Amino acid sequence: MDGHAQHPRIEVQDIDHLGIVAGIVDKVGLVEEIDRRVGPHPQEHVSSGQALKARILNGLGFLSVPLYVFGEFFSGKATDPLIGPGIEPEHLNDERLGRVLDKVFEGGLTEIVVGVAGKAAERFGVPTKSMHLDATSSPRSLRRWAGAA
Repeated sequence: MDGHAQHPRIEVQDIDHLGIVAGIVDKVGLVEEIDRRVGPHPQEHVSSGQALKARILNGLGFLSVPLYVFGEFFSGKATDPLIGPGIEPEHLNDERLGRVLDKVFEGGLTEIVVGVAGKAAERFGVPTKSMHLDATSSPRSLRRWAGAA
């Protein structure tokens, strides 16, 4: 040896507070629940749930900016652990997010939100004996999205 050891290349990526939020999103099961309700698209690299998870993280960093800069937020961020294995910043773009938002709207936004909230309440042990009396928390809606007929 000539005294000069080879050092592995180290790449540093930023996660800031987004790691905590991504962990909570994972604990709630949001990605899986959205994918189950809205459905994945077989030709997309990023699932519907992953795209919405990315939008949540994006909303905590890029406020009040046009949708077309959505993907720029993830440049330099550790998307693999934040969003999912194999997800790169270039996979997260406004076109993918727009298609997912359209699918969520077509699938019934209120029902999807109630379903996800119900799953989150169940997962964290939040009692649901009393609910706010509006259209989003009617017993029929809750039963329907909790899996009961």
